[in-house]
Amino acid sequence: MSDQLPTIEGDGGPRESIPVTLFGDLASGGNPIGISNPIPASTPDGFFALAASFVRPSNTTAYASGDLVADSTSAAAALELPLAFRAAGQAVRIERLRLRKTSVTLTDASLRVHLFRLRPTLTVNDNDVFDSAGVLAISDIAGYVGTIDVTMNYAAVAGACGVGVPGVGSAITCDGIGTSLWVAIEARAAYGPASAETFTVTIEGARS
Repeated sequence: MSDQLPTIEGDGGPRESIPVTLFGDLASGGNPIGISNPIPASTPDGFFALAASFVRPSNTTAYASGDLVADSTSAAAALELPLAFRAAGQAVRIERLRLRKTSVTLTDASLRVHLFRLRPTLTVNDNDVFDSAGVLAISDIAGYVGTIDVTMNYAAVAGACGVGVPGVGSAITCDGIGTSLWVAIEARAAYGPASAETFTVTIEGARS
């Protein structure tokens, strides 16, 4: 760093020199900060959007509120979002979540996305009761970080989607035990699914 006071030039020509901080060492080829040489700025590792998908079973059995929406009727697993954290011990701030599905049905397409920083062991399968008055069908609540409710409110010729934000606070901030996050989806109404439809979860936020 240097204490030299450069002249700051603008559209009106040179103006009086003012105290500024220099970016880099002038003796080593650094340049004074100015309009043509601003300080580079960034968020550590930046803002990001991360997506993962699963295909639900090949049936059209309607869900009830509280049922699990998952990939299997016999061996359901939480959906993994790999590389959500830059490294173990680093943090992520989840500000918004997008949920997309391949069917166009909007009727009763209200869902709750549960997020975990440890892989949860699900004790029920697709279309079984997952949330019984707040008691979740998982073996351990460790790693649970919050929920985001999403109502599918837009559809097109192909697919439907919705966007949600955390239900408590302005964001979900947590540190990673590994580098992945996991999600489990709960129906919040009597949703009638399409056979083998694909659900895609996209989280938006920032990494430390």
